Amino acid sequence: MSELETLSRTWDSLGNSNPMWAILTTPENRQHWDTDEFFRTGQEDIATELAYIESLGVELRGGRALDFGCGLGRLTQPLADRFDEAVGVDIAASMIEGARAANQRGSRCRFVLNERDDLTIFGDNEFDFVFSFLVLQHMPPSLAERYMREFVRILKPGGIAYFQMTEYSRNPVQRFLMKHAPVESAFWLLRHRSRPPFKMHGRDLDEIVAVLEGAGAHVVGVRSESYGRNFWLDHRIVLRKRQ
Repeated sequence: MSELETLSRTWDSLGNSNPMWAILTTPENRQHWDTDEFFRTGQEDIATELAYIESLGVELRGGRALDFGCGLGRLTQPLADRFDEAVGVDIAASMIEGARAANQRGSRCRFVLNERDDLTIFGDNEFDFVFSFLVLQHMPPSLAERYMREFVRILKPGGIAYFQMTEYSRNPVQRFLMKHAPVESAFWLLRHRSRPPFKMHGRDLDEIVAVLEGAGAHVVGVRSESYGRNFWLDHRIVLRKRQ
């Protein structure tokens, strides 16, 4: 089974069993998220992340926005409040079905299943804004890189993309442990008292920047912070497609 098929099956299963918890994982909400609270977090996250982008002096024009790895549309719907149209795309059929059922923005929101390792369901220069949050970190680096390149391709010249990606700790000992020992699984067992349902992957920031620049984009800004007892670095990356 290919990496893509494994990823699709994992998230389709999670979408059928406990999708809200899989999308936004916290110990206290493992069994049940209040639906209104779950979607309210999406409005709060979009407001926070778009404010960060604008703080860099980046003007977000209207037009079309893509939410990559949309899940149930937690972030797609509030994006539709800021853009003329928001398209959510996901690899899991169960998530797309749930997103369509939960959609309260009508035709301003559209949800598309994509089972490919690229975004060729969309043409070149289709979107003004591409957004992805808590998604690429669950993909093998080679697959995540392919999608990063696709983000740039489908953006209009001058368009903006914002995505989040993790990196292993820069502490040599912690970095070695994360790459070669089941530290993540141990942390998960301690915190959630269960086996982790999905994998985490890291990619060095300089490698990410090189991929984006090679695809025709310029990195406008990066916000980074450590988490997971400093074993991970979380990067929020803003890029602009070259004219």
